Order: sequence, then C-alpha cells, then structure tokens
Amino acid sequence: MQRAIQRTALAAALAAGVGLAALPAQAAIQGLAGTDINDCAIGAGTGKGKLFDLIAAEGYLSTADGASVYAWGYGEAGKVMQYPAPTLIVEQGSCVRVRLTNQLPVRTSIIFGGQRDVRAGTTAGSNGGTQPGGAAAVKFTREVAPPRRATAAGPVLYSTITYTFVASEPGTYLYQSGSQPEVQHEMGLAGALIVRPAGAPKQAYAHAATAFDREALYVVSEIDPLRHQDIEAQVAAARAAAASPNANLPQNWLPNQAAWGSTWLAQYWFINGRNAPDTLTAAGTETLPHQPYNALARLHPGDRLLMRVVNIGRDLHPMHHHGNHSVTIARDGRMLASAAGAGPDLAQVDFTLRSLPGQTIDALWSWTGKGLGWDITGATCNAAQPVSQGNCPYGKFDGTGTLLEPGITTTTQDWSDLYKPMPTRMPAALELSFGEMFSGSPYLGQTGQRPVGAGLANQGGGIWHMFHSHNEREIINYGVFPGGLMTMLLIEHWAVQIDD
Repeated sequence: MQRAIQRTALAAALAAGVGLAALPAQAAIQGLAGTDINDCAIGAGTGKGKLFDLIAAEGYLSTADGASVYAWGYGEAGKVMQYPAPTLIVEQGSCVRVRLTNQLPVRTSIIFGGQRDVRAGTTAGSNGGTQPGGAAAVKFTREVAPPRRATAAGPVLYSTITYTFVASEPGTYLYQSGSQPEVQHEMGLAGALIVRPAGAPKQAYAHAATAFDREALYVVSEIDPLRHQDIEAQVAAARAAAASPNANLPQNWLPNQAAWGSTWLAQYWFINGRNAPDTLTAAGTETLPHQPYNALARLHPGDRLLMRVVNIGRDLHPMHHHGNHSVTIARDGRMLASAAGAGPDLAQVDFTLRSLPGQTIDALWSWTGKGLGWDITGATCNAAQPVSQGNCPYGKFDGTGTLLEPGITTTTQDWSDLYKPMPTRMPAALELSFGEMFSGSPYLGQTGQRPVGAGLANQGGGIWHMFHSHNEREIINYGVFPGGLMTMLLIEHWAVQIDD
C-alpha cells in the first residue's frame, strides 16, 4: 500500500513539475536579492549595499512518505522559516548586511563560509521590531539571544544581530549556524550564498570558460528524525519549566545530548529541502510551506547548465547525473585554475559529483544527443519542398553532413546524426512498461500513442535524465523506494519556452 501511495504521489509531482511557470532568465535559481541600502560601508566603501532581513524560527517539514518532522530554520522576515535557508544572491563587490532576529528557544548565529572581515553588532527589539546593529569587528561570529519577557505579563522581546561583510569573491558558498553546530546543523540552520561575478551574470566566475545558459541549485542534506523528536520534546519541557514562576522564556538553555551517544542514523535525505518525488513538485507550492524550493532543472539540447551543489549535511553524498558527464570548474567558491587568468584549466570531468560535508561544487553539464547514432528530432526532409519550419527545419544536408541549404538551426546542437533513423523499432504496447515520463515517441518534442493514464508528465515530449545519489540507501524515504536524494533533468524541445 505504501509503495502504491508513493507511486501515485510521484505521478502527481511530475505532472505538477512540468507545469512550472516560466522563470525570468536571471531567476532560474530562486532566492533573495536583498533590498538596496546606502549605509553599508566597510573600510573605504561607498556605503551602497544589500540588506537581508532574516529570522531563525521553528517549523515542521513534510516528507514524501507523509510524515511531519519538527525542525529549525532561517527564513525571510515576516514569513515562516524554510529548509534550506533562503538562498542569498548578490553581485561580487557588494556590501552585504544580514539582520537576524531570533525566534528560537536557544541562542543562535550565522557563519558565512568563504567570506572575510565579517562584522557584527547586536540590538534588541520588541515583538519583532529591529534596528541596525553596530559594526564592531569580530574574530569569528556573534550570537543572538532567544526571546524573553521583561516581566511575567510583558510582551515577548526579540533580539537581533546584524552581520556585515563584502562579497569580494564570486562563487557558491554556504552559510550556517555557528552555535552548538552538532544540534543546530541537524535541525536545519543552513543555506546557500551565491556571489555572481561583477558585470557577468551568466558566468559562474570572472572567466568566459565558466559561462552558462541556465543554472540550478542542489542543496543536499539528511536528517535523523528521532533526534528531531527528542529536541522537540526537550523544547516543550524547557518552556513548561520556564513558565513558573515568572513565565519567562529559556535564556541559556541548551539541548541535552547525553542520551544521543553514537546512535545518529539518517532516515530522510533531501535535495533543496525536499525528498523525491517532492523534488519535482512546483516551487512555492502551498502544500510545502517550509520547503519552497524544488529541484527540477529544465534546458534545451546544447544548453550549458551550471550545477551548484551545496552539501549542508554531515555525510558524503555521491550525486550522479545520467545522460552525460559534467565538468567540475570550482570547489568551495574557488575556480580550479592553475594561475590568475588561466580559467578553469584544472577542471575535472566527472560522472558522479563527490559532494563532501560543508563543500560546494560548481559543475557544467550539457546534453545534445551526440553519439546516439540517431536523430533525436526525428526530422524528415522532403527534397521536393523548400526548406521551412515544417519541412527540413534544421537545414538540408548531404550524406557527408555538409549543409546544402540553411534551415532553422541552433548554434550549440551537434547535427552529425541528422536524419538518421532510430536503429530500432518501437515495440508493441504489450511489450512495454509505461511510466510517467513516456511520451509515446523516441523523438524530442513529439508524442505518440500512449495507454490511458500513461506519460502524464511528458506532454511536451521531453527527454528525462535522472540525477540522484549513488548511495542506494539515500534514495529511500524511511526505507521506502523511491525517494530521498533523487530528482530529474528535463531536456525540452526548442519550441518549449523555458525562460521569459
């Protein structure tokens, strides 16, 4: 029964996933761009910068097998916490101010990995009110206190801390709590920071060899739900004890780990805060209020996809992409270059991205259908008719592949197999096992005859490639397959609009 329920959920998620609203070209990765400010100077800076107002708060994560797990997370001020934390997106050289208001029952903080000269100051506000903090330089990080009451009958007072730094180097980074990390990382206090090279929004770094057409973020992680249950029970007990005699909230309380020992065992694995098949469900769906990011990359043949992989967990996750190898061009926010200006000349070709705890990876992936030995478009050319969108749309070629007449060509597609028929016959319906991705045709952008209820997720005739962990245990949801660290890469026909 559980497997049947999960297969039904997979079909629904896939159907919703391919119905994603078109995204602007510069917003393929969802996140926060911040608010413009003019008082963010560090050193001799101009004062212009970006402000991000965040909270640290409690919430519940939904898992694809129907469970609900207590968690902590950062979120946008005025909204709920989310897992992973909101993705912060800035341009190289920006002065960045992050104002954090703590709604958790424990002290917390933020460490910005890969950033130098992080400064912090504290303030306190009433009922969520906040003011900018000071800019005293600090060695590591500063903590913000949990909520409190001045009197038993008084309002809840929330403390705030402000972090300021200059995003001096482009790259993919993570930010996370620096307070009791063995607890707060497990509970969900981590996310991604993306710094784009100045003046080059379609490059990963300041070199043309890192250019991309589309990009996707994959924040990978895992949790032990039993530890989350234990923390939830401890929080409830601490609040109950603090209610007497003065109704104040815990101030210096920390979760007790004495009973944990070495019993940590992950049972749920996440990409962008979701388990498969929810990784494919539309972004921002109301059914996952604390998990707004999905993980379905969509691209056309020949597009260069920048894959930003961020491991906020405690385990190694070998992420494997089907369809083609990728080229790793950077790790931990630094391009794999032998010298300044060399570009990613130390780039590494991989079929599995070995994502280490706390590590970020930038890799380029593309797919054209080259080398299959057959034409993925199924294009035909009637020599008696002129070249047009409907006839010989990609040009007319001779037997050696020489272009005789131009058609509607794409500059990045490899046409060495143009007009070669698929070298196998389509089997009869009774010989096939039909899935949600079946279009009824072997050709990109075309559909064919399908049984009733089959192929619901492939109305555009796309070609799907899986992207998943190569550790088999990590593609389950509490022992049920499929799930966990698994998503898809969807190759769409050029006629399908992906970005505005």
